Amino acid sequence: MAAPVCNTIGDPVYSYDIELFDVIRFDLERFGPIGLGCHDGGHMTMRLSHLVGRTAAALRHQLEVRMAEHGASFPEFLILHVVVTQPGLSQRDLADQVGVERPTMSHHLDRLETQGLVERRRDPADRRILRIHPTAAARRRLAKLDAIVEALEQHLHDQLSEREAKVLHRALERIAASVDPTPPRPH
Repeated sequence: MAAPVCNTIGDPVYSYDIELFDVIRFDLERFGPIGLGCHDGGHMTMRLSHLVGRTAAALRHQLEVRMAEHGASFPEFLILHVVVTQPGLSQRDLADQVGVERPTMSHHLDRLETQGLVERRRDPADRRILRIHPTAAARRRLAKLDAIVEALEQHLHDQLSEREAKVLHRALERIAASVDPTPPRPH
């Protein structure tokens, strides 16, 4: 780890922190109204929390638009990804994994089942539990949706050098861990 220097309030700042801010520094005029920024060396920049949130919203919007062109949605992608990679989850566990309410998950599963992408099967040990399984069509559909995600991912990487991408990735993982202590699940 690089040796720290201290910022103006005495907190240690490591070289990779400085690299991160060099990577994501943007002028406020480009991104939003005054009041969302902070002073940095005589000019206004967007607050990190707002920049991360705005970027996440823009990326989700891009995924929604690109998936809609193929008759799909981002929630469908998330659900199919979990169902294909973790077949046999209960409907309740699937909702928890995807991060949606159970009634919302039920609605999505109704539609996916009608499309022939998932099957609900009773758990033999507890008939009250429905286990969700992917069909072959779900695996094909997920492969197409994965290609859309990969294309956007490549576009993002094209905007950064390899070093910038690595620094940004490490920094975002640290930020995510600091606001959600649950470690991210492997993809």
